[in-house]
Amino acid sequence: MLPVTIGNQASFDQALAREKGSALFDVRHRFVLSFGYELPDPVQAQLATRLLVGGWQLNGIIQAQTGFH
Repeated sequence: MLPVTIGNQASFDQALAREKGSALFDVRHRFVLSFGYELPDPVQAQLATRLLVGGWQLNGIIQAQTGFH
């Protein structure tokens, strides 16, 4: 940590030049998969069964990542 003097731009520039590195929340490798699937309607079923069972969807999100750096 360098001392910074108010009004001295060079001290600010030197301090900012040394402020480098990974953030605490840096994740280098991340994989995200989202999917959606509409389940088929039961064509041969009765009307009540089609209304109850038909029109459903299966959706999800899968995430995998490396640890934080």
